[in-house]
Amino acid sequence: MQGKNQIGRLFPLVAAAVLASGCSDLLEVDLPGVVEAKTLDDPGISALLVESAIADFECAYTNYSAGSSAMSDEWWHTSGGQVYREWGGRQINAQNDNYVRAACDEGGFGQYVVIQTARFQAKDAFERVTGFNDADVPGDKNDMLATASAYEGYSLLMLGENFCEMAIDGGSIMQPSEVLALSSERFERAISMAGSNDDIRNMASVGLARARRGMGNLNGAATAAATVPEEFQYDVNRDDTPRRRWNRFVDSNVRRSDYTVAPPFRGIEWKGDPDPRVELFYNGVIAAYDVDWWQTTKYKTLSDNIPLATWVEAQLIMAESQGGLAAVDVINKLHARAGLKPFDPATDMVEGPTGDNIMNMVIEQRRREFFLEGGHRLSDMLVYDLPFFTGVDHLGREYGDTTCWPLPDLERLGNPNISG
Repeated sequence: MQGKNQIGRLFPLVAAAVLASGCSDLLEVDLPGVVEAKTLDDPGISALLVESAIADFECAYTNYSAGSSAMSDEWWHTSGGQVYREWGGRQINAQNDNYVRAACDEGGFGQYVVIQTARFQAKDAFERVTGFNDADVPGDKNDMLATASAYEGYSLLMLGENFCEMAIDGGSIMQPSEVLALSSERFERAISMAGSNDDIRNMASVGLARARRGMGNLNGAATAAATVPEEFQYDVNRDDTPRRRWNRFVDSNVRRSDYTVAPPFRGIEWKGDPDPRVELFYNGVIAAYDVDWWQTTKYKTLSDNIPLATWVEAQLIMAESQGGLAAVDVINKLHARAGLKPFDPATDMVEGPTGDNIMNMVIEQRRREFFLEGGHRLSDMLVYDLPFFTGVDHLGREYGDTTCWPLPDLERLGNPNISG
């Protein structure tokens, strides 16, 4: 079952003028004023407001996904460009301009402004549409509100998952668990308002499970995950034009050799059979600095969509929560789906960060299923304290010490509620 956005795609609206109370106070970004403020108070554009929020989120999620892969052990940097070396070398810090400000149509993987923009746009759309009289809103108002709330939930999830700390709308410092708690509230609201929109309900249920998992509430995460139907998948849509809609994995690893798939993800097998979930291509081409260029075949074109919320994720969250034979059942269900031999915890020993062989296999399944997808690997490295690349890299440079992403210094300087 392929989840799709239920509100018809009209066209992206650059409604950046509404960001004045969001990011512009903090970072003083030049914002294109293409829409008069009074236009945003027209109930007739309710669907367009929500669609605009979705477009900004899809931009942010794509950057988040690719940037997370560059920071994790999935990619090695092979570009001669300084920006890509900074990302792959974990040299991202609170002063890094590309990390803080870069838009989706620029090199690198700008995070902070694009994610905060997506969050604010979804929040603003929800609040504006809520304030319109029901009779004046063309279409299903409740459906629009559920959609906006779900996308705000995912934006908050990104801000809480792989960031060290956060600030929202000029407020005080928040710890990741606090941001994820706010994300959970948005997902719960979306689920309660979704009505007959099963795609938004299921997408929000996966998000709720993911947020609760990040907070350490595995039982609550499993409860939300259990509602997701088999084979559900909800994607972030990509296109080959304009650049902000490109699949950044394809742009950086297939079309160009800014990154190569790192050695830990090459030649992954199970009992002698290649694992199709981590399928790669190598044709003998050498990238910059004499590094072999291994390319993903998970995505092939700039228009290939990126999964956002899936039944597979829900299943693995349940396995993580339940452990034991219930987890083995999930693992073998996914193995059968991939055409792989079953896992026997009595004889198949799996290395990992825990003393539980089954749990190590659950973590390994996450590594394989979520390869180059949605920031999962970086998140798991933080959750399970998995080792990052350290020392001197393959280009002879020292790796940086960044793991989680820092709150930008510009946020601290521009926010009166943050000291220091």
